[in-house]
Amino acid sequence: MDAVLNSVRDAVLVVDTTGKPLFGNAAFRGTFGSTFGSVADVPRFAALRDAADRPVTWEEALLRRAARGETFALELALAAPTDPERWPERWFEVRGWPRTDTAGRAAGGVLLLRETTEQRQLRDENRGLRDAFALAPIGLAMLDLSGRYQRANRAYCALLGRDEGQLRATDYLAFAAPDDRAPYQESLRQLQSGALAGTAVAQRGRAETGTERRVIGQLVAVRDERGRPGSLLLAAHEDSSPGLRQARKEFSVAVAHDLRTPLTVIQAGLGLLSSSATARLVAQERELLDNLGRNTLRLKARIDELLALQQPKVAANRSDTATFDLRIAVQAAVATIRRLLDRREQSLTVELGRPLPVSGDEEQLGRAFTGLLYAVQGASPTRAHLRIRGESGGGMVRVRIDTAAGMTPLDRDDLELRMVRGIIDLHGGHLHTTAPGTPATGGSFTISLPDAGGYVSPRPQTLTTEDGHGTATADR
Repeated sequence: MDAVLNSVRDAVLVVDTTGKPLFGNAAFRGTFGSTFGSVADVPRFAALRDAADRPVTWEEALLRRAARGETFALELALAAPTDPERWPERWFEVRGWPRTDTAGRAAGGVLLLRETTEQRQLRDENRGLRDAFALAPIGLAMLDLSGRYQRANRAYCALLGRDEGQLRATDYLAFAAPDDRAPYQESLRQLQSGALAGTAVAQRGRAETGTERRVIGQLVAVRDERGRPGSLLLAAHEDSSPGLRQARKEFSVAVAHDLRTPLTVIQAGLGLLSSSATARLVAQERELLDNLGRNTLRLKARIDELLALQQPKVAANRSDTATFDLRIAVQAAVATIRRLLDRREQSLTVELGRPLPVSGDEEQLGRAFTGLLYAVQGASPTRAHLRIRGESGGGMVRVRIDTAAGMTPLDRDDLELRMVRGIIDLHGGHLHTTAPGTPATGGSFTISLPDAGGYVSPRPQTLTTEDGHGTATADR
């Protein structure tokens, strides 16, 4: 019998009808041997708590019940007060069965002890995570890989104006703008495959007053121990309050105007110096003057972007708002940043295809594309290759910029991105971004605008872009 009990992986203790320990198997001795010299010393194991956190004794909880031949199962916390450093509190699941002798008479009981310390710690950690999820001040939702809701905390339910049961009956695409659903579905496929780590999303929620609210957030893949996507986590919050946006607007406009006046003087001085003194300068001095001019233009462009971001409605309502081919604005933007691309040995392929007719302010949309290209090339590594593609369908025209591997993720509050969103939103369009997934993959930025339909440009266009790695042409 001893050999049989010693082959059991869990700790086994045999007691007689008085509760006296008679035998502990190899697992029992291995578990408790460093604390107790023999099984006879087990009663010294005095500090116990049950699962309800009630103090109990070894004799009351186990030995006496085993001696009476009871069948039971319970979970206990065991600690050795004589040696707390070598034996910190540990939890065990304990089961007891009656024992009889060869004549069938009661002979005490058998205890089986299985340690559950790690499982209990894991349960406590999971409980803490569940509480943190439920009580988080920002909206959190867990989704399966198809995008369907599994869980949502109270903050997220309040943002969308739905209860958790209503959310579980649908997916996150149901709360996206109709024009965002197609690009969101593409991002979802990339999240499922592991090619994308996360992507920005915007949803339409409902306030307590019944009015619509804009909810923005980040959708990320939650990976298993093997690194494979297993579920999705959506963290969201309401877009900035109108009061905050107004204060930020007033501050930005004031700063931009204060900077523009001295910058105009600096630019004029550099122009005069360049026209009158260039011939008398050595090569290094000419290069320095050229760099000063370029950086002055860049700073002026940033100030113009700041003003455009805060006052896009004025520009959109100007008399020169018209229908035009969006490829013109893209081509102008590419020409503007060409020198920046060359300096960092970056290449660009442009594939615009057929005309992309839109209605709006050509200057403002050109500024939006310039700002977006400037932000993308600045965050891309040296010698990166970028790609611009144009397409139309479903009542929308789209221009997509595919970024290079190793690109630094852009902050959603980046000045260029805010300016681009302000102009595109004003023209009834959307800017959809997908974050870089891994160092080996890039992301994308897609501008979608309403298709003006059937428009043919009344003026000639040259839509060919050359770079250090070949030529790409956009058909007329």
